[in-house]
Amino acid sequence: MEKIKNRIFAFFFFVVILLWVLWQPVWTNVIGKDANLPPYPYSNYIHPFNAAFLIVLAGLLYEVYRPTLNFKFDKNWKWISIGIFLFAIAITVIFVDMIWKPYESNYSVLGSRTFEFPRGSGHFYTWSNLLWGFLTTISMETTSFSLLFGFLFMTKSRRVIR
Repeated sequence: MEKIKNRIFAFFFFVVILLWVLWQPVWTNVIGKDANLPPYPYSNYIHPFNAAFLIVLAGLLYEVYRPTLNFKFDKNWKWISIGIFLFAIAITVIFVDMIWKPYESNYSVLGSRTFEFPRGSGHFYTWSNLLWGFLTTISMETTSFSLLFGFLFMTKSRRVIR
């Protein structure tokens, strides 16, 4: 199988972004915030913000089908510094939002969280804070796009338009 790295890369980020798109309306309903979105599952397809993600998902699937990326390491320090900066953003978001959570008093990553879903149904679920943090941090757009573009900027995968 030719260009297996490209296919694995594209499929991995396809799954990460798809998880975010599918998790967003559920998470919004769980935490009880009104996002002014139509009811699930239509919010995945109608909301313009998610329409952009569908375009990214289609591009990633196309990369799985016909690989075009060049994964040779780019030794230009400008591109390396941009990639490192984007990786630093991803690591900071993961650390602050998944592990530290300075805005929640008495938070422990080893603790658990109980919530009612759907709201008002009387069905309560308990998840570990680690799983909750994974679904709300790793699969969110800041982290997934920082990792995706950070990796691509450090390789020769970008196209130069002249």
